[in-house]
Amino acid sequence: MWKTQGNHRFFYEKNAIMKAMKYHDYIWDLGGTLLDNYETSTAAFVETLALYGITQDHDSVYQALKVSTDFAIETFAPNLEKFFRKVQGK
Repeated sequence: MWKTQGNHRFFYEKNAIMKAMKYHDYIWDLGGTLLDNYETSTAAFVETLALYGITQDHDSVYQALKVSTDFAIETFAPNLEKFFRKVQGK
């Protein structure tokens, strides 16, 4: 967001609203947007399912997680309380 000449000036002007918002911290959607973490999330999900005696293949879990974490939990572990906390801990 530097005010310089050339292409950088366009970036500054386009994102000037960020400067006007006066926020100190920003939260970015990293999962699949800025960082491809689906492989790690899939491995954690499959491992956590195994703790509950549920066997699922990598590709099925991967595709479900691409929809959303909630969708994957509803698909593979709909009746397991605290499943999400276990996945986060992996």
